[in-house]
Amino acid sequence: MMKLLPLITLLLFTANLFAQNQPVPDPKHGLVKWYSIEEAQELIIKDPKPILIDVYTNWCGWCKKMIQTTYSNPGIANYINTNFYAVQFNAETKDTIEYRGETYVNKGIGRRPTHDLAVKILGGKLSYPTTLFFNNDFEFSLSAAGYLDVKKLEPLLIYTVENIFRTSPYNPFEKKFNMAFLQKDAIDMDVIKWHTWDEAVELHKEEPRKFLINVYTDWCNGCVVMNRTTYTDPVIASYINQKFYAVDLNAQSKEPINYKDQTFVNNGADGTPFHQFATALAGSRIILPSAFVLDTELNRIGTLPYYMLPRTYEPILKYYGDDVYKDKPWPEYQKEFKGEIE
Repeated sequence: MMKLLPLITLLLFTANLFAQNQPVPDPKHGLVKWYSIEEAQELIIKDPKPILIDVYTNWCGWCKKMIQTTYSNPGIANYINTNFYAVQFNAETKDTIEYRGETYVNKGIGRRPTHDLAVKILGGKLSYPTTLFFNNDFEFSLSAAGYLDVKKLEPLLIYTVENIFRTSPYNPFEKKFNMAFLQKDAIDMDVIKWHTWDEAVELHKEEPRKFLINVYTDWCNGCVVMNRTTYTDPVIASYINQKFYAVDLNAQSKEPINYKDQTFVNNGADGTPFHQFATALAGSRIILPSAFVLDTELNRIGTLPYYMLPRTYEPILKYYGDDVYKDKPWPEYQKEFKGEIE
């Protein structure tokens, strides 16, 4: 499992770590370990990771500026080196390049001849620098044109690495990311009533309700954004407080949990850092963040993986909270749902 430190924390940590022993960035490469396109394609076969491509030209001043600033930031560079195969691609190179089974060349046409591959991956929009992000063996791609400082690049990296693209468009996520990390003091975290497992079980004995179990870790950035912006949305929080016992479960917690006459622990015996209860709920591999819905008999009836925006989460919660799941297929309900959140 790829371990991801919260990027904001990482940058603060590395700022202190390197204060006395600052690495010297390479003027042409910064602190990032760069690969060729061919090397990156070979590496993802052996050890799959997202690919980041910095498309530049030798005459582009902002390209050089990004190397000297953003890619020379120790925290950013460390995060990229850990979680990506980073590629520097000169859009005017004369090299012949093999890319996804096709051969691309620079035909030498024009005053500043552009490589055919640059035209291909930039969709004909030749702007420099442009940063491209690929995940899932090139199934997902995202393009960001222009100079990116650290604050602009952070959410793009997390969006790609933590598979947030599966459930959210980028722009709304970026807005929530900035709110979660840069405006967190303005967020009322007490708007939703979270319980421990034991607390929820005791409450359930007096007044049976469904359970909503939020599984997260401290190092999962998408978890932080969802906890601070989705669960604190007034519509979401009010509905959960009314319909569910909300359980906050750190997937790396060491506290034992008793569930259906079985005790689940986290002792590392299964070779993972995760609590056995979180693993049992997930069924196979843990996706962070995830939520699990239990009915009033404490049987799992819903698995809600990945980060979700409030407007995405609302119909799913109500599908289970209002017992619609018992007699209506999800696609039908989703199509007709009219929510409160825009």
